[in-house]
Amino acid sequence: MKLAGRSLWEAAWARLNSLGGRTFVLLTIGITGAAVLSLTLTEMSRLRDFEALRINQLVARSVEIEQKISAASTEAEKADVMRQMLGARMHASPPPFRRNPALEAQLIEAMGKDSKPMAGPAARSACLPPDADGRVTTTNIGNGFELVLDCWVVSVVPQGDVRRAFAMFQPPVIMPVGSSSNPIYLFVLLASSALLSILVTRFITLPLRRLSDAATAFAASLDAPAADAHGPTEVKAALSTFNIMQARVRAGLRDRTQLLAAISHDLQTPLTRLRLRLENVEDETLRDRLVADVNATQVLVRQGLELARSQETTEPWSVVDIDSLVESLAEDAAEFGADVRFTAGCGSSVKVRPTGLARALNNLIDNGVKYGERVEISCQIEKDQILIRVRDHGPGLSDPDINRLFEPFIRGGAATTSAYRGTGIGLTIARALLEGSGASVRLLNHPTGGLVAEVSLPRR
Repeated sequence: MKLAGRSLWEAAWARLNSLGGRTFVLLTIGITGAAVLSLTLTEMSRLRDFEALRINQLVARSVEIEQKISAASTEAEKADVMRQMLGARMHASPPPFRRNPALEAQLIEAMGKDSKPMAGPAARSACLPPDADGRVTTTNIGNGFELVLDCWVVSVVPQGDVRRAFAMFQPPVIMPVGSSSNPIYLFVLLASSALLSILVTRFITLPLRRLSDAATAFAASLDAPAADAHGPTEVKAALSTFNIMQARVRAGLRDRTQLLAAISHDLQTPLTRLRLRLENVEDETLRDRLVADVNATQVLVRQGLELARSQETTEPWSVVDIDSLVESLAEDAAEFGADVRFTAGCGSSVKVRPTGLARALNNLIDNGVKYGERVEISCQIEKDQILIRVRDHGPGLSDPDINRLFEPFIRGGAATTSAYRGTGIGLTIARALLEGSGASVRLLNHPTGGLVAEVSLPRR
C-alpha cells in the first residue's frame, strides 16, 4: 500500500509539475483569490453604505428633535415635546460618550457650524429615566423577535441659547450576513474556478500538445506528416519552425542516402574489375583470400547503403495479422534449410509498415540461425504491447551491455571468431526498420540458454 500510495503521489506530482498542471493551479488560486477579494471589498462597501444610512437617520431625528424643542417657548412645552418623542429624553448635561466624527460632520452640515455639535454612542442607561430598569434596552417588533436598541447622545448649541443635550434610542440598521464566510459558497466558488481553469488550461496547452505529438511522430518516423501550424502567433511560429526543421532533416538524410547510393554504385564497378583480375593470380591460397576480402567489401558497401535507406522509408502504413506475417517468415526460412519454427501466436493485428517489419524480423532470424542454428519465434500480448520473441539456441552473450550490439559495427561473442564473419550492421538495420514502425527491440539471454531478440509493438 505504501508503494502504491507513493506511486499515486508521484503521478499526481508529475501532472501538477507539468505546464498544464502549473497553469491549472495558478488559475484556480488566482481566480478564487480574486473572487474572494472582490467579495470582501463589496462587503466592506456595503458596510460603509449601511453606516452612512444609520448616520443619516440619526441626523434626521436629531434635527427633528432640535427643531421641535426650539419651537417650544416654555420649559413645560419643551418637556411635553420630549414626552411625545418616543425613546428620547433631555439631559441636563451630556453623559460621557465616545464622539463620532462622521455624525458630528453631518450635524454641522444640517445645523451650521455655530451649533458646535458633540455626538456619539453612549451607554444604553443614558437614554432611560433615572428610575427606569437599566436592563430594558430592547423593543418587541413582532413574531417574538426583540431588537436591541442603541443609545445615542447629541449635544448642540442652538442659536442664542446655551448648550443642551438629549439622548435617544435608535434601532440599528441590520446588514444581511455576507456570503464570503459561507462554506457552501466558497466550495462552489472553488469548484467553478477549477472548472474554468481546466478549460483554459486545455485551450492553452492544445497547441503545445500538437507540437509534442508532431515531435513524437517525427521521432518514430522521418516521413511523419507536418504539424498543423495554426493557433496563437507564438505557437504558429514554433510549429512552422518545427516543420522547417523536419523538412531540413529529411533533406539531409535524403542527401546522405543518395551520396551513399552513388558511392556504392561507383564502387561496384572497380570492385568487380578487381575481382576479375584476381582470378589471374596464380597462387590459389592468396587468390581465395583476396577474393574473400573483395566479397566482404562488397557486402559491407551494400549493407551500409541498406542502413542508410532503412532510416528513410516512405512505405505506407497497413494493418497486418502478426501471426500470419511471422509464420510466413518462419516458413520461408525453413524452405532454405534453416531450422526455424513458429511456436506461439497472439491472434492480433497491428498497424505497421509491413515490408520494414518483415525485413527487420528476417535480420533477427538470420542472426539467430547464424549464431544459434535453431530458432523459435513466438508472439504474445502483454498489456498494451505485442511482443515478438526470436529465440536462438546458441551460446548467448556474457556481455552485460548486450544491447550495445545494435550500434553500428559492434560485434560480440561468437561474431568475433573466424567461424562467424559479419559486418556488425545487421542488428542496426533491424532496429532502424523497427523504429520506423514505432516499435522497439532489445536482446536478452534466455534462462535455459541462447539469446532472445524481443520486439515490442504498440497495440494501436
